[in-house]
Amino acid sequence: MGMNWDKEVDVLVVGSGAGGLFSALVAAKNHADVLIVEKDRLWGGTSATSGGGIWIPGSDQAKAAGFEDNLDDAFKYVRALSADNVPDENIRAFVDNAAPMLRWLTENTPVRYAAMPYPDYHAENPGGSAIGFRTHLPHTFDGKLLGDTIRTQRLPSPAASLFGFLQWTFAETYELLYRTKGWFTHLCINMARYAFDWPFRFTSKKDRRLTLGNALTGGLRHALNQTNVPLWLSTPLKELVREGDAIVGVVVEKAGKPY
Repeated sequence: MGMNWDKEVDVLVVGSGAGGLFSALVAAKNHADVLIVEKDRLWGGTSATSGGGIWIPGSDQAKAAGFEDNLDDAFKYVRALSADNVPDENIRAFVDNAAPMLRWLTENTPVRYAAMPYPDYHAENPGGSAIGFRTHLPHTFDGKLLGDTIRTQRLPSPAASLFGFLQWTFAETYELLYRTKGWFTHLCINMARYAFDWPFRFTSKKDRRLTLGNALTGGLRHALNQTNVPLWLSTPLKELVREGDAIVGVVVEKAGKPY
């Protein structure tokens, strides 16, 4: 091909947010040789600082909760809220494949989602769900399963953590804000679990009880670790390598040198 490559892979993923991690895992599970590069010194991207919520019509989780969704309604709902230049077939592809995607995630990773009774943001629109069950939130994940890779996971948003490091779920946030029954006991249990995570606590402030976006990215990274997919940190993409109209590779910067 006229170029001496430092490394060759089947699939290169740039960025280690949920989309990148998930894409890498799908490729690896289909027997591709995969590499993930991340420009930051921490992995997880903005997905790790997010609430980890996803909007999925017709999921198995919603059915288990007693909500029988209608994908035509979901299509109408998204269509009306989308720009005119978004093709119908793109929206239909998302609506039809969202639940199978979540099913694949459940079968191939430790990430678990629950369908929540949160109304759609515009439930009054045609196709909107007033009783919810399209919004899904991740269950907590045991970060101890990540081994040392948890040390380089991006911390949750200060707005989604207590004191900037103690992780909590939306339900726990509600409990603390409104002082519902048992709030203080639950807070003490979570603080004690964090404080007595020895000997890890002596070397890191990280809460290894992962919630929200940390739970999502943590579960995905665990599945990638099990599949032996490498993730290079502090490795920004510098340029694309083209042959005619085709992109055949990239130049990244690794340890201060082009690679």
